[in-house]
Amino acid sequence: MNQSSNSHIHTAIQISHIAHHQSDVICNCIQFKLEGLFNPIIKVIPTDDWSKIKAIWIPLLHHDYRNQLERSENITILDKKTDKFGTIQGFLTAPHENYIPYLTTFFNPTWTKDFVLEQIVQASNNVIAPISTIINDHKAIIQKTVVGITDQGMHIQMIFDTNNNIIDAYPLFKKE
Repeated sequence: MNQSSNSHIHTAIQISHIAHHQSDVICNCIQFKLEGLFNPIIKVIPTDDWSKIKAIWIPLLHHDYRNQLERSENITILDKKTDKFGTIQGFLTAPHENYIPYLTTFFNPTWTKDFVLEQIVQASNNVIAPISTIINDHKAIIQKTVVGITDQGMHIQMIFDTNNNIIDAYPLFKKE
């Protein structure tokens, strides 16, 4: 090979490394934004007057790694079913709380937090269906809900806030 060919190969390898690094940085940035799903904060609606509270929303990443919450009896999942992805569907309740059980889903409990985040990132990069969009009086998007699909074919529903950050994400149960 001549020096020119070696130079082109070296440049191509450098470009490949840069592209791969940029892809990793983008993925890590999205995962950093998703970290909030693991550390939920209370959101009071409306935020301006607590005397007129319509809802208190505590977002929860639908993931109970190795069933730690369930084993510690912080939550209970009634009428539990599992799909081909290991998604758990059931009626969530908490023994120490006073609310009515509701139907929800959890990611496969054997998946690590990082793997769950990777799946959410894949789905957010491959949106297949809009579900709803909430806009304010000025036609600005307050919240939107979409369904995305992972490389494995799992469907994940995601809720985005005004700044296009994912504020909730959960797997859709796939009946066999």
